[in-house]
Amino acid sequence: MLTIFWDEGAGTFFTKKHLCNKKVLLILDDVHQLNQLKTLAGKKDWFGVGSRIIITTRDERLLVEHGIAIRYKVEVLKDDEALELFSQNAFKKNQPEEGFLELSRCFVHYAKGLPLALTTLGSFLYGRDQDKWKSAFDNLRKIRNPTIFHSLRVSYDGQEEIDKKIFLDVACFHTGKDEEQVIEILDSIYNISSRIRIDILIEKSLLIIEKFHDHKSVQMHDLIQEMAWEIVHLESPEEPCQRSRLWHGDDISHVFMHNSGTGAIEAIGLRLPKLEEVHWDCSEAFSKMHQLRLHEFDNVIVSSGPKDLPNSLRIIRWSWYPSKSLPSSFEPRFLVKLNMKHSKLSHLWDGAKVLSNLKVIDLCYSDQLTSTPDFTGIPNLEFLLLGFCTSLVEGMLLKNNGNSFAPVSCITCPVFGILEWFGNPSVGDSITVELPLPLHPSNSSDWVGIAVCVVFDSSPGFLPGYYFKIEVRSSQRYLDVLRRRYPTEMIFSNNLWVFYLPRNHPSLTNASTSHRFSFETYYFSPRGLENVKTSSIIKECRARLVYKRDLEEFSRLRYGDEAGSIGSSGSGSSDESDEPVAKRLKKV
Repeated sequence: MLTIFWDEGAGTFFTKKHLCNKKVLLILDDVHQLNQLKTLAGKKDWFGVGSRIIITTRDERLLVEHGIAIRYKVEVLKDDEALELFSQNAFKKNQPEEGFLELSRCFVHYAKGLPLALTTLGSFLYGRDQDKWKSAFDNLRKIRNPTIFHSLRVSYDGQEEIDKKIFLDVACFHTGKDEEQVIEILDSIYNISSRIRIDILIEKSLLIIEKFHDHKSVQMHDLIQEMAWEIVHLESPEEPCQRSRLWHGDDISHVFMHNSGTGAIEAIGLRLPKLEEVHWDCSEAFSKMHQLRLHEFDNVIVSSGPKDLPNSLRIIRWSWYPSKSLPSSFEPRFLVKLNMKHSKLSHLWDGAKVLSNLKVIDLCYSDQLTSTPDFTGIPNLEFLLLGFCTSLVEGMLLKNNGNSFAPVSCITCPVFGILEWFGNPSVGDSITVELPLPLHPSNSSDWVGIAVCVVFDSSPGFLPGYYFKIEVRSSQRYLDVLRRRYPTEMIFSNNLWVFYLPRNHPSLTNASTSHRFSFETYYFSPRGLENVKTSSIIKECRARLVYKRDLEEFSRLRYGDEAGSIGSSGSGSSDESDEPVAKRLKKV
């Protein structure tokens, strides 16, 4: 007997009244709204003992919100299972016909175990000869199969606008990157907390997090990534300059060669595996890209630098930047990260700029760099990386942030004579600082914090291609000072890592008069598959109490000025005098 209800309430009433004593098998396929579950399977006692309810959905969150505890994630098919399913549709039997095995494997590899793709492609190829198969395979990545594309796009179309943007960004620029790195990038670009948005996309089966020990990378199925690429392509099939994202070399070349940049472009990313010179004229290319938030050129050498850069930029990663400075008209008040390794920069800009959002400056290997910028307008700078800037002759590595130093962590070479300012070294991976009494911040002593530096030394255990990180323990308490990992090539002899703790930092609030800092360093393989703890790369540690007088001195300091003296290199106390800080910081 078939009963049809046109009213949800009547259907729910019927289910609870007539099925509560019956053992039923209920299958709810492709559920996409929570109300569907509440209406059709609101509670367990609607059905008799021994009943089974099977629900399929693209949105795991629906199951969580409905209180379904037992959830099973359908995995893609293994290679032998995938080949069998493909063959059942392409040959109407479980194995490929003679002469079609290798071609079949090519299609199976493309489908990456996705049943929809295996079924669709197999049915499309049924009854065709080998030449037609080869032609179809050649077109796979050029002409998207509409059945596969539209079926996968259903999950994308149901997302909120911000999640669509994040999904397309990850598909075009960030697959394979560390999860924390991706979250940090997205936070910077959209000025939101993107962690929950990533979690939503995972629940919708649009993103995958792959785990390797303590390392997590953001991934997605190849066909879902191709779907994302096609969505961007369809924004303007004929004109790349009207698309929101550019990541393909030919499309970027077209825009730069024809100077056809527009306000539609929100992100550009080109990362090449090895250094390559391109003959693009960048001088006017950015002038109309007033919505550009992300720009990445890695291992790309262009012939000319830009006359203008969009002030809308949040992240710039441009290795081998060709000009001596950034454009004078560039006022990037939204900029969060500036990464310009191997650049030809001699300086970043003239004078002071107000960049309250800027947190990272990385100019490593910029061997023509002769000065660092005025930091007074960069109050939130956290990381200053100047490794192997061999022409650098002046720079202030600790900056004044109102009434206290900001917590700058930097790895830099050469050392600018700053070691003299820190005073006597402690050989090895720890140092003890004698704190003056009284310790409580409300008391009268005029010290305001502690500046600490670690000097690295290359060692026989140096692992090329690996990464390293530092963990800091302050009197038995770990400090969250440096969370990033850095390539091991940045820890050659005489590189510095500098950080600052204000006096009101929790680790100093109840500290004893003798305060010990110790450091642990780790090597990590590129994919985080192994890590090696080592302290052999730490040559020495130095520390210095920072007094109010030091802050006043740095406030007066400008590059090249003969500023007044700062406290002695050993203690920084206001009762002693020493060589002017400007002179010491300009030494090489």
